[in-house]
Amino acid sequence: MLNITILRNSIFKSGVLNSKKILNNRVPQNPQSIKYVPQSIKDSFEIVGKGAEGIVYKIKNSNFTLKINNNKKIKEELNNPINLDIKKLDRTNHIKAKIGNHISIMKYIEGSPISVNISSETLPTSSIKECLKYIYNAASEGFRHDFGGKNILFNKKNGKLTPIDFLPSRAGYKENIINNTFIQLYPTAKTSEDVNKLLRKISLAFVELLKDNTISRKGLKNISGDLKQTKDIININKEFADSTTFVNSLERKLQDIINKKANQGISKDFHDDYINSLEALEKELKATI
Repeated sequence: MLNITILRNSIFKSGVLNSKKILNNRVPQNPQSIKYVPQSIKDSFEIVGKGAEGIVYKIKNSNFTLKINNNKKIKEELNNPINLDIKKLDRTNHIKAKIGNHISIMKYIEGSPISVNISSETLPTSSIKECLKYIYNAASEGFRHDFGGKNILFNKKNGKLTPIDFLPSRAGYKENIINNTFIQLYPTAKTSEDVNKLLRKISLAFVELLKDNTISRKGLKNISGDLKQTKDIININKEFADSTTFVNSLERKLQDIINKKANQGISKDFHDDYINSLEALEKELKATI
């Protein structure tokens, strides 16, 4: 464990908990060698996120943030040492270390939540693929992505998409990664063509993950179930109505590929048919993005 007397005192005496001092910005990459020097609030700390659960503060000129949950016993929490022995769910949520149960030292993720101010044109397929991969791998570990909020961050500088906020999944839960990613990203779409292009990008990323065997047959739901809420969104929004034909066609093609994936191990012919179908859809999607 790391001795964090200075850290605890700095937080406790800071503006976070009513005082004049706060953490210094000299935070190295390795959490085990963190050193803090009290400085003024505005020079060292800034709020980067606030929600029902608590507040996330950025330690300036560092790659770290502190998430402090709303808790009346926070003073007692500060008496705990930094715990570097964190769980898989913590790592999935970009947490590097914890102090008690309500303070987390987290990796700083540059970016902003997906909003109508972001154009779907600026979302690279490669970034969508990495986002899908992260969500799928988390689901494989038993964690579901909270897609109900604005929980994918977009970095305009490099186009990276980073999913945040994962929860333990219930028994039998299957992550609908196409649907859940679309729900997060569709605010960028203004027209049916924007919706179609976004779905092409997400589907292309999905196909590429199938092609390189990142996504296995195990754990996949049928595509109709995966796209159900996507189709509901399109049907509710009149400006997206022209996308109905496209999404139905896409559903059939993806379901056909999933069915072939289930049979690919039976014989070489089935495997070749599966790969050929993947490559054909991949080529089609690339040509229309």
